[in-house]
Amino acid sequence: MKKWCILFSAVGTVLAVMALAVFCIQAFAFDGGFYAEEYEKYGTAAYVGVSGEQLEDATDALLSYIRDKRGNLDLSVTLDGAERQYYNEREKAHMVDVKALYLTAAAGMVWAGAAAAGLFAACFALWKRKAAAFVLEGFYKTAYAVLAAFAALAVWAAIDFNGFWVSFHLVFFRNDLWLLDPETDLMIRMFSSGFFFDLVFRIIALFLGVLIPAAVIARIAYKRRAAK
Repeated sequence: MKKWCILFSAVGTVLAVMALAVFCIQAFAFDGGFYAEEYEKYGTAAYVGVSGEQLEDATDALLSYIRDKRGNLDLSVTLDGAERQYYNEREKAHMVDVKALYLTAAAGMVWAGAAAAGLFAACFALWKRKAAAFVLEGFYKTAYAVLAAFAALAVWAAIDFNGFWVSFHLVFFRNDLWLLDPETDLMIRMFSSGFFFDLVFRIIALFLGVLIPAAVIARIAYKRRAAK
């Protein structure tokens, strides 16, 4: 009986953590204030060669497109005295892949969260009062394992961010459209390695800031129950 409830709790914890990871990504990936802060930090508008207003418009268009609130990335700007599309065809093609990945992750967050809640609820429905201790045990032990994995990823990213970032793209994309050239592609000028470094570590910090206290509280609550 106990092992099944702990198993349900462990699987539910993994699903809940997956949902939390996507939530943390959303928290910063679509935060306009974060982009404004980063653009000022790296002098992005001057590096891209556009005005601050043009940069903001390009960012809004990109984020709206990824969230499926805009049908295309067509955006005309005047650059070096000539009118052109802000995003070229290669950048637009890559964003098709990014949008598909994000929408899949967003849908997965909802389903994973619902499935996790269902598994936790099943534990209490099947094992009544005994379920609390079993769920707490399964949660904190699984959360600790997940935290160890994410800590390892964080160390990797801190030591070799370029290798981490390239590996991420090789895992999630099946083409080389993500390889952009700052000489021709404005998008890579907008989002330098420094920008992505800051983004990734803010996401990791938020993720760990939520999961670590939850795991510690669950362990303390489990130990108190076990001591009774």
